Amino acid sequence: MHSLPVDLYSLQLAIKDLPFTTGVIGSDSVSYGINFQRNIDKYMEAEGISHNSIAQKTGVSQKTVWSVASGRSTPTLNTAETVANAVGVDVRVMLGQELTAQQVARSKKIGKMLDQIIQLNSEQLATLNGVLKAFASTE
Repeated sequence: MHSLPVDLYSLQLAIKDLPFTTGVIGSDSVSYGINFQRNIDKYMEAEGISHNSIAQKTGVSQKTVWSVASGRSTPTLNTAETVANAVGVDVRVMLGQELTAQQVARSKKIGKMLDQIIQLNSEQLATLNGVLKAFASTE
């Protein structure tokens, strides 16, 4: 039996340039790349951000930015992260589901909240879940 050492940083570097794949959650098929494409396109349109301005900020070619935002190609994790950072949104939130332009604009704040939530213990998570359910039931 062979044992390979796992270096998560090396693994991240190895997969960062692979296109997103389609995952399955329950019976719903979710394409993370498509979510990112739709969200970034909506946000760019709402904010009046051009493909060229993102290309200049990121070093990603204008053709690649256009191709990703228009849905003609699936971004790599590296490209998605670079583009999201350039326009000030959180890539994790952009991947999860299709959002409105307003939700995308709030994604940076949501991403910071995710960073805090991940540090909570089980009891704290249960309390937070109860608070969120209470907010959802008032709508």
